[in-house]
Amino acid sequence: MSGTLRRRTAVGVISLALAVPLGLAAPATAGAAERPATVTAAQIQVDPHAYNGRRLEDALGIMGIWVVIDGKRWGIPDMETYNNLFYNANTLKVVDLESIPFGGQLSHDAHLVKSPTTGTRWLLSNGQRRYIMSSAFTAFQFDANKVQSLRDVVLNSIPMGSVIDI
Repeated sequence: MSGTLRRRTAVGVISLALAVPLGLAAPATAGAAERPATVTAAQIQVDPHAYNGRRLEDALGIMGIWVVIDGKRWGIPDMETYNNLFYNANTLKVVDLESIPFGGQLSHDAHLVKSPTTGTRWLLSNGQRRYIMSSAFTAFQFDANKVQSLRDVVLNSIPMGSVIDI
C-alpha cells in the first residue's frame, strides 16, 4: 500500500469515527434490510399525505433533506435546523424527488416551542407558528428535548399558520 493511500485511508477512518458520534454520518448496519427503502415520487403521490412527517432525500443524496408537511416537500436548509427539530436521522430515499409537490423551505432558524401555560407545541418557521397535533409530533419524530418554552404574550404575537397533522 502506498504512503498516499495509507494516509487517505487513515483520514477516512478518522473522519468517520468523528462523524458518527456527532450525528453527521450513520453507523454501519449489519444488514441491508435496515437501510432506508428507495421509492419513487409516483408511489408517494398516490397518497402524499400518507408520507406526512417522513424525511426524504434523493437517491443520490445531493438535493439535501426534505420533510413532508401537508403532502408537500419542505426543504430543511441545514443540519443545525434539522437538529433543532428531529431526534434521529431516518430518511427515505426517493428516486425522483423533484416531482413531489414543492411546499417551500423551512427557515434556517426553525425550531420547536411550547406555551408554558397550556403545553401546546408549535413549529416556528418563516415568521409563523404552526400548531403541532400530538399525533403529528410523534409521527414526525420531533425531538421533545428540543422544545423551548416561549411566553404566551410572545407566542401570541407571532402570526398563526396552518395546523400540522398526519
